[in-house]
Amino acid sequence: MYRLKEAMGEEALNRALKRFVADYAFQGAPFPSSEDLLGYIRKEAGPEHQALISDLFEQITIYDLAVDEVLVESVDGAFDVSVTVSAKKMYADGKGVETEVSFTEPLQIALFPAEPENDDSFGDDDLPSPLLLSQEPVSDGTQTFVYRVNEKPDRVGIDPYLRMIDRNPENNLKRL
Repeated sequence: MYRLKEAMGEEALNRALKRFVADYAFQGAPFPSSEDLLGYIRKEAGPEHQALISDLFEQITIYDLAVDEVLVESVDGAFDVSVTVSAKKMYADGKGVETEVSFTEPLQIALFPAEPENDDSFGDDDLPSPLLLSQEPVSDGTQTFVYRVNEKPDRVGIDPYLRMIDRNPENNLKRL
């Protein structure tokens, strides 16, 4: 639902949910189904989000996203960060047979600073506020993105907040 909210917008998703509840609240049999709810979401989302809705709710969709390499170069008091990522998308059937499919989807790439020192509230898996959070058109295969930031990053990630169902989320973040 977070992925859908980010794609279609929180207001649009809330409108769909509000209409669904208004139409079905306190209704007796026949009760609404998940397909009824998807109809409201599809109507509000518009044509540009229909494939995503299918991937999220009608298919078994699995991603394999990874940060493969990060190069950081100091330039005039800033840092040029080159991030090489790899991405695959698969559809699985109910028996576990997976089929790789071609895709280009907007995914988040983030550069994170070092964790604050002397802050016991941070655990190993916590992420500080990003130096940069960019939505990029990621395609299947390997691609490189280059960013300039004013602080040297400590970690770099693709889909850092794990919105996608990823086969191995451990390689989505790379510590430098």
